[in-house]
Amino acid sequence: MENFLYFYKKLRMRMQQQMEAMVIPGAGHAIVADAIQRLEELNQGGKGLRGILVYIGYALAGQDKYEEADALAQAFEIFQTSILVHDDVFDHAERRRGMTTLQVQFFDRLIHGWAPDEGYMKNAREIGNSSAVCIGDYGFYMAEQILVEAYQDHPRFGELLKYYHSMIMNTIQGEILDIHLPFIEQHGLWQQYGMDESELIDSILQMYHLKTSCYTIIGPVCTGMLLGGASQETILQVENLADDLGIAFQLQDDVLGVFGDAIGKDIGSDISEFKQTVLYAYVRKNGGDIYEELLKIYGKAKLTEAEVERVRYIFRETGALDYVEKMTEKYYQQAVDKLEQIRGSSKIGYELLRGFILYLKDRKK
Repeated sequence: MENFLYFYKKLRMRMQQQMEAMVIPGAGHAIVADAIQRLEELNQGGKGLRGILVYIGYALAGQDKYEEADALAQAFEIFQTSILVHDDVFDHAERRRGMTTLQVQFFDRLIHGWAPDEGYMKNAREIGNSSAVCIGDYGFYMAEQILVEAYQDHPRFGELLKYYHSMIMNTIQGEILDIHLPFIEQHGLWQQYGMDESELIDSILQMYHLKTSCYTIIGPVCTGMLLGGASQETILQVENLADDLGIAFQLQDDVLGVFGDAIGKDIGSDISEFKQTVLYAYVRKNGGDIYEELLKIYGKAKLTEAEVERVRYIFRETGALDYVEKMTEKYYQQAVDKLEQIRGSSKIGYELLRGFILYLKDRKK
């Protein structure tokens, strides 16, 4: 993992400098400029993992002139920031990357120094949410523009753009599942979709594939490989590995969302939003009477620390936490085993990807 950490630190610093130097174009109007500045600030606050994975994919293709991959890494980082902005609106989240979320920032600006009535507050929230959606959309197209300007003359530009768009469409499909599954589960609407509640875990894992694997791991690594000239056979092998890695990442994220430290994101927000996770689904299937206790807390808007701790107890006591941790380890191990079977990738890229897997396994937030 040492080689990966050195690579990560070096390339992360490179990306950070580029992000700080980047000027996202705007119309010059004060309102627009304010919104774009907020996007820029949020964009500089991430871990940069997707951009790093672009470089790793490029290295897997046997390339080491990372300047060519800079624009692709930047595009993924802006896309990542923008989709998180949308996520935060959908989830009514208040914290992201150690900052208040953009819709909250917009809302706070509108009510600053006022003692507004209820109608004003409602309108201000709607404007905050709408503004965040707009600036998220702006970021999507900014990422697209970066790709076009940098690679329109590249011999694999058509393949690159097609792959990038496929990733986005998969991610949106996953977002649709993420929005609908909690409501369908909470109100017993499975039959309206011709489904059975026993399909919940399968639906959750499909959501993890579409929403997490496709844009967190598969998209950046494989477009980096495409840019670097990797063969289709090798890209397909890495896709398979990256899917396992993405699902493991999301399973681990679900655990950290309940048991982790409150850094950058609200701990317990998954509970308040009635998020459909394997942790929840396991208790639903196996918890018996204690599942009824979980339902008294799960989906509650304002949680006390005691209530969060009770959910933690339920996840431990029912075996849900142990089940998810073992499932996470299984997917990580599958990714490692598949990495061992890959042929046609560079030794440096191979070692970096292996180090990245170990890095993810050890993360605590």
